[in-house]
Amino acid sequence: MPIQTPGLMKSFSPVRAMALAAVAGAALGLSACDSRSPTAKAVEEASRQLSVLTTSGSVTPSVEIEQQQYKKVTETLRDVLDKGLPQEQAAALVLTAHAKLGLAEHAASDFAAQERESLNRATVVRGLLAAWNNHSSAAAATEGYDPSGVIADFLKQAGEREAEAKKSEAIKEELDGKIAALRADAKAKMDAATASENAYAALKTQAVTVSATVAEGLVRQAAEQKNAADAMRHDAALVTAKTDQLDPQAKEAELQVKQFKNQKQTLENMAAQLKAAYEESKKEAAGARSDANAVAEKLDKELSALRAQREDAVTKAFDTASAQFNDAAGTARKATGDENGASKLAVGAAKQSAGDLHWARAQGQRAYADLLKSLAASSTPGLPNRAKYLTEADEVLKSMKESIEAAKSAYEEARSAYTSAKASGEAKEKLQNLGSILEKMPDLIDGKIPNLSAAMAAIKKAETGSDEAPAPAAAEVAKADTSDLSGTVDAVLLAMTEKRVADLRGMVYFAPGFEAVGGSMMTMGESFSKLDAACKAKFGTGAEELMKSLGGAGAGGGNMSALSGEAFVGKKAADMEIKSEGDAGTATLTGTEQTLHFVKVDGAWKLDLQLEKVMPPGAMEQAAAIIGPLSEGIAALADEVEAGKYQSIEAVKVGLMQKLQASMGALRQGGGG
Repeated sequence: MPIQTPGLMKSFSPVRAMALAAVAGAALGLSACDSRSPTAKAVEEASRQLSVLTTSGSVTPSVEIEQQQYKKVTETLRDVLDKGLPQEQAAALVLTAHAKLGLAEHAASDFAAQERESLNRATVVRGLLAAWNNHSSAAAATEGYDPSGVIADFLKQAGEREAEAKKSEAIKEELDGKIAALRADAKAKMDAATASENAYAALKTQAVTVSATVAEGLVRQAAEQKNAADAMRHDAALVTAKTDQLDPQAKEAELQVKQFKNQKQTLENMAAQLKAAYEESKKEAAGARSDANAVAEKLDKELSALRAQREDAVTKAFDTASAQFNDAAGTARKATGDENGASKLAVGAAKQSAGDLHWARAQGQRAYADLLKSLAASSTPGLPNRAKYLTEADEVLKSMKESIEAAKSAYEEARSAYTSAKASGEAKEKLQNLGSILEKMPDLIDGKIPNLSAAMAAIKKAETGSDEAPAPAAAEVAKADTSDLSGTVDAVLLAMTEKRVADLRGMVYFAPGFEAVGGSMMTMGESFSKLDAACKAKFGTGAEELMKSLGGAGAGGGNMSALSGEAFVGKKAADMEIKSEGDAGTATLTGTEQTLHFVKVDGAWKLDLQLEKVMPPGAMEQAAAIIGPLSEGIAALADEVEAGKYQSIEAVKVGLMQKLQASMGALRQGGGG
């Protein structure tokens, strides 16, 4: 594993450069003397040898060249470390210390390479653990649970939906009959009206060709035909109006038929899928158990190889680097004749690197202990050696604590050395800043400060005379930074990564009118997180995967999905493009369209989920009707998982389907569609 430090190694180069400059100045002073001792000559030669590594321009020397030069320096100075004037001895010791420190850095790189190899091996073991969990869960899928009752309930509900569909079909047929009769009646009346109008026209035409006496009778007959036509058209309009009244009822009945049939088909599909999954799992149970046993055997072999590598190669590389850093610091401390502080800088650099080394060691131990704990928490019935894994994890964690204390001690020694070194101007300021950072390292290691940026903020606050306590807890830093959009983004992303829905509740804003449904969604998110943790602890599979296997998403919908969006997991504000205008702001994941929206409320930035844009006001009642029962159902399911009611993740899946069906029932009873 690479040495993970909070950017402190970046500060090493200027510190070391200051030390070398100080020693070089001493060497030049020695070379100007009239009578040059062997020690002075050796110091000058060693300075020249080291300068090869610091004046190579843009070309980085290879590891082999660096080691060659560092060894030359130690060989050049080896026989004169206890000879010459105190000032000459001090210069020789400081240069030797820096050469040893350079060699120690290469040893530390070897240690980092071994830790990376350890992580690679651990990845293989975790892959085998995932395979074990899958095989073991599949083998236990049919143990102690029979979904026939659930299947029967689904089919019963499907039958009820079919009966409802038939009722609606009968209503539609009756309405269609009435509409057809009315339309036929209207057509007949319109045809009769047309006939009367034709007769009227014919009589009028005939009346102009006959005598007045005869025409008078024809005109009277024409008027009667015209009146009859008007009456028929009026009656036809009334009949058509009745048809228009029945038409929407027929269409509504048709929609109800489709709705009931769709619900019936969905229930039948759920029953068929559940039955097929149950039958398939029974067929595969024996093979899965055999596969699980084979994986467990292979896993233990891989873990044994990993354990051997950590006990041998990793430990040897660490011991070598640690001894060399201590040797470099010890050599620098012997420079009692140093008058310009170069020895202090050398001690500080060596101890700082030693602190980085111990911290990296602690991180590697933590990663290994986490792996062992994951193995111990494997799916029921568990790996054969789970108890042994748990015991080993406790021992590794004990060693990790020792490494952490060693890192803290080394950082404190580095801070003390840096701050006591003689320096002025810009060099003094750099050393003071580095000392302040090192002073915060124990809090950073213990998690009291989330990152180096927070440590720098705490230092700045202390320098401005703030009365607040230094090194606040991570949650307090996030809370104090809500007036700054970047700080709020960091706090929100960290809570999302760690799935702390309860903490996110205080960071979220809902528009007026959406507070209640938004709060219900957050409560459901908390219930979902509880179920996720319970499933992971019991079966090694989280609720997110459970929902995916059912064809659904995680908790929440619309912008609520941002709270569990995988795109933001592990991200920081530095990974986002942050913009603000007035009281509105956005944080977009660089190179994507994944965006979080923020709004400033009472001087503090809040995550705006913008429910008003994805949920019309008319949909809130339906959402509230389903979210409440679903949240309670998921929380109850989590309690049942923790209590051991379910023997496999497949059984939990069925239980979740029941909770979802119950919430659908609540929506129907509440008048939902």
